Amino acid sequence: MVGGDRERRARALPSQRSRVAAIGAECALESLGRSEARLQLRAEAFNLFNRANFHLPDAFFDSPTFGQVVSADSPRRCQFGVRLIF
Repeated sequence: MVGGDRERRARALPSQRSRVAAIGAECALESLGRSEARLQLRAEAFNLFNRANFHLPDAFFDSPTFGQVVSADSPRRCQFGVRLIF
């Protein structure tokens, strides 16, 4: 804060950043006896850099955790997929 440039009751809230990445490949499978058979491979990552995305502080005045951040969003998650198209 420089020179009172924020509103009277403004709070600094936690930022939300999450990177998603996906990569895929497809190849023909002629060994199955069908020339149109294909295999697709896919990998996806959510919250790739595993950054902590905190929820808002507890806003219930009667709560023992009032004003504290006590939870966060999901950590990094990866999933893999295979699809056979014939």
